[in-house]
Amino acid sequence: MRYPQATHERRGQPRATQQQPDGVGHATPDPTMSINPTFTKKLAVQITGGLGNPSKMPGLSYGISASYCKTGSKLRKVAGSVCSKCYACKGHYGWPVVREAHANRLAGISRPEWTASMIFLIARELAILGVPFFRWHDSGDLQSYEHLMDIVEIARSLPDIRFCLPTTERAFIKRYIREHERFPRNLAVRLSATMIDQDAAHIAGAPIGYSTVSDAADPIGSPCRAYTREGKCGNCRKCWDTKKYPTIAYPKH
Repeated sequence: MRYPQATHERRGQPRATQQQPDGVGHATPDPTMSINPTFTKKLAVQITGGLGNPSKMPGLSYGISASYCKTGSKLRKVAGSVCSKCYACKGHYGWPVVREAHANRLAGISRPEWTASMIFLIARELAILGVPFFRWHDSGDLQSYEHLMDIVEIARSLPDIRFCLPTTERAFIKRYIREHERFPRNLAVRLSATMIDQDAAHIAGAPIGYSTVSDAADPIGSPCRAYTREGKCGNCRKCWDTKKYPTIAYPKH
């Protein structure tokens, strides 16, 4: 069962924009957005497992256990890979409350109402925050091609929100590009390198971004400077801009 996607009540009227730190104006999520009244926040959270609110990033996020990463689980066994010392497999990610939240979110992905519930929840919560940025998988990764297609549908349904999707699931991305050519403009897909201090294997002609992990003084890509701000993004929005910053270099954790 699929519910109607989010629609804007005041058609024909210009949407308010705010100047973002990257110098590009983007529409601010509107609290008057009309969404299927069947949904409530409680129901949407029950279906999806809810959203994350990481202190490091602007806006909100969504994560599942890194234990269920398809490619990442294999790379964790490879010395020198970007997943060999995964941050999402240690620290607070092992707390029972976090593990329970991740399990609920993973279970929700297979529910037919998941996509519509996420559209409702993301639109509602970001409208309250007034921040049009969302990060997919601050832990975990794509679970299937169908999962990717649902994320694309969410981005298309919420064009005023900018989504960042980092992933190591190259096969899903290649298939999408082959079948659909381009992702929605507000969905910044970044394909990760597999080994530390190596460039990501690019998909020829694909309009996506890439990321690397660096332990060297001369990283491959535009360096993430969050470590200079106590691990926070601050005013930086590089991850959401694959045109200006085609490759982001993250420091080794």
